[in-house]
Amino acid sequence: MTFSLLVELLPFSEAAREQLLSYDNDCGVSSFVDELRMLFYAHEDSCLVEKIAAETTEESTETTKVTTEKIAVQKRQNRDECWEQIGELDDALQFYLYFCTKLVAEAEVRYSERFGYDAYLRIARDLVRWSNSCHRRNGVYGLEEYRWFERMLDLSIVELGILQFEFTKLSILAQNEVGREIRDAVLSQRPDAADDVVKVHIPAGVEFSSCRIQESFIEAWERFGTSCAYICHSWLLDPALAELLPEGSNILYFQKLFDLGGRNYCAPQAENLLFLRASSHLEDYRKYLASIEASSLQKKALAYLEAGNKLGLGIGVLKG
Repeated sequence: MTFSLLVELLPFSEAAREQLLSYDNDCGVSSFVDELRMLFYAHEDSCLVEKIAAETTEESTETTKVTTEKIAVQKRQNRDECWEQIGELDDALQFYLYFCTKLVAEAEVRYSERFGYDAYLRIARDLVRWSNSCHRRNGVYGLEEYRWFERMLDLSIVELGILQFEFTKLSILAQNEVGREIRDAVLSQRPDAADDVVKVHIPAGVEFSSCRIQESFIEAWERFGTSCAYICHSWLLDPALAELLPEGSNILYFQKLFDLGGRNYCAPQAENLLFLRASSHLEDYRKYLASIEASSLQKKALAYLEAGNKLGLGIGVLKG
């Protein structure tokens, strides 16, 4: 799909659309994008794969496994460098949006062949969701969650109903500290869990209902099966929400679908969603809620924080 067609198809604001097209019409941008694209996908280069495989053969009898792990490390390093180069720009947030939109447009055929064209358009709408969120927080249409789109570009995530499902492995998650904590929590609930797992994600702004949640899981079971563990790491699984939400809440319904195996504070997910952006000053939250028609959950969450408590992220495994 062409870049301009995707920009027209997605429900961007007029200002965001004009901004994206202006980048694409700037001849000086294209060479930089080409360099970034090569870096982003460098791990797929056949020469690199052959080189790593040859080096691995001398070090281990588990050639395939070790080669895969080394390529994953190289991939992470390349992509970190890619994002860092963009991060040095004065207009980094806007350029993150442009670059990710460019790659998403180019991925249309690959993604559609795996999940279908309608699924491609649904997941591409995350560009609009996150760029609008960036505008509310920073006053510009950009991306702060640019790493999120690696999942889409790697063809590992699909939106089914109101939820998103990412096929991954516990061994891949365990490549960083938070991932190891998730792995350990999963294994504490499912000691016999296989390496293959499906991560459940909840897009911001979706309208929860027990019926729509069930429909999403039914679609996921049809696509990924029921033998692997379905796991979730989200503020919606924070046990503290039981103190803040009424019985019968759709969020609590969702939470009760999971066996909870842990809780951490690795990211201020709840604060970013309830109070626009995380802050070390509660007064910022008070001012924000005073400027809007605050929900009951927002008010109770603020009171919870004012009492010296913390909001975290729960780790759960979908019940069998």
